[in-house]
Amino acid sequence: MQRNLTPFARKVRQFRRLAKEVGRLLDSGRFHRLAEDKQRSLVSKLRTLYRKLSRIFPTRQLRGAMGAASLVLGLGMSQQVQAQNFGPAQATPFNFTNTTEFNLPTFADIDDDGDLDLLSTGYIYGASDYLTLRFYQNVGTSAVADFQAPVELPYGISDLNIFTPSFVDIDDDGDLDAFLPQAGYGNFLFRENTGTAAVPAFAPVPETNPFGLVPVAYFPIASFVDLDNDGDLDLFATEFYGTAKYFENTGTASAPAFAAPVSNPFGVVPPAYAIVRTFDFSDVDLDGDQDMIYYDLNGDYDNSAVFYSENTGTASAPAFAAGLQAPSGIFFNGGYLSQPAFADIDGDGDEDLFFGTYMTYGGLVYFENLGVPNSLPITTDAEVTTGENVPYSFAAGDFPFDDADIDDMLEGIRIASLPGLGSLTFDGNPAVENLEIPIAEIDKLIYTSLPNEFGDNYDSFGFQVFDGVGFSAAPAVMTIDVQENVGTTENSLNVKAMLSPNPATESVQLALSFREMPGELTFSVVDALGKVQKSWTQQVGQTEFQTTLNVADLSPGMYLLHLRAGDRLTTLRFVKN
Repeated sequence: MQRNLTPFARKVRQFRRLAKEVGRLLDSGRFHRLAEDKQRSLVSKLRTLYRKLSRIFPTRQLRGAMGAASLVLGLGMSQQVQAQNFGPAQATPFNFTNTTEFNLPTFADIDDDGDLDLLSTGYIYGASDYLTLRFYQNVGTSAVADFQAPVELPYGISDLNIFTPSFVDIDDDGDLDAFLPQAGYGNFLFRENTGTAAVPAFAPVPETNPFGLVPVAYFPIASFVDLDNDGDLDLFATEFYGTAKYFENTGTASAPAFAAPVSNPFGVVPPAYAIVRTFDFSDVDLDGDQDMIYYDLNGDYDNSAVFYSENTGTASAPAFAAGLQAPSGIFFNGGYLSQPAFADIDGDGDEDLFFGTYMTYGGLVYFENLGVPNSLPITTDAEVTTGENVPYSFAAGDFPFDDADIDDMLEGIRIASLPGLGSLTFDGNPAVENLEIPIAEIDKLIYTSLPNEFGDNYDSFGFQVFDGVGFSAAPAVMTIDVQENVGTTENSLNVKAMLSPNPATESVQLALSFREMPGELTFSVVDALGKVQKSWTQQVGQTEFQTTLNVADLSPGMYLLHLRAGDRLTTLRFVKN
């Protein structure tokens, strides 16, 4: 049967209209210049619509409607998808000294001292133009990088015209080996590290196209990454005009063997006009697979740009979506050849983004990874019930909490407005507006009605929930119902009741005599603070009814037993020894 979606048509229109608005703001760069509260408002509205519609429509269909907005808002095929945010561009960071016309960087702890060093190939103009390899040792720390002046052709590596160097442990022996793709020839030169992790010593004579590799055309941009999640490093490369080549490692982590290259795999679409496509991989949306950031160098240079291609497949079966321009606030045009490179340069557990670029732009540009922007929590109106003259101590579960950030939990509340009749106290003192209460102390928040008063919707106060970073944007209302306390000989429920023994230790015998059959009867055992300890519902189809209440698991003290049938109530008191 086809599902009738007509009632949701209005929300679908709202969703599409808002997604387009956010997409236009992102494409123009205006979203990141909005005030923070405006950004959060747009995010919250779009997330709310997305969550409601995802119960009805396939998430893939919704993602199609999201367009560019899906990256910044972190909405994806899985609820665990979250978008990371990057800070503004910083040129020549960490004392970087530029000495070449352009840089093609990679990061590796080449000296095994716990921080990331920078190795880059750059173009030297002179009597004999050439590409050379330069080593910028990090003499800072894993958290605060400090790059020394570069050393040309380090560790005895003498190869020139290298395009994008890679330093990876290709043979799984604990040290970093060197892969050096040759510009113009397209060969992959390999120099095994025959030294140690701390003191590299690369083979004096390179091997050409080892492990079954074959050349690629002209300008080889290469990266080693485990794209099929099988525990060994595969090779992904692009050549002249941006054609992609995938060399699957069909060997092992210690004995690589690369299969014949596959052109433009996993849905990758080569650029229509770009001369060169540079790239790097990282789990940008935190969904457990490798996404791609790439830079297309076009012939007119001015239209060169950064793109994000999400892996919409899995960690073992990639599928790259069409590129979105200027993702996560990365607005960058290197003006010439630029190479993206991910590296956790500040040791905070996420990967920052660098671009090696043209000398005019400083040679190296840095975008700090600011992590996942916090989404404000969401709450809704709530209701609790207490007894007449019985103070109510609140619990965490009384305050509804929802948050798009899957790891966030209820960390506290804030009193937005005070009750109008009874009193609200925290830790024995009168509560005040804007009082913030950590969730670990929420039981110290106590409401007390006026003496001998009761009623449904008796009182209320406003509250907001806190996720550890921010409070919910709009206050919700906590409604307090106060039930009339009825003695054991009264029969507002048209029932005569007897509890025995009272006080009790293990169990209580309850005998009820109704004037008419009550039908569905709800039993609630409430402690002296108004917390419901037990609650159950039972059909009673006779006027005489007996049952046994197990009270062995209750703490010693005074309890109320509420008996409710529809809007009629009787309350009995008993003591547990």
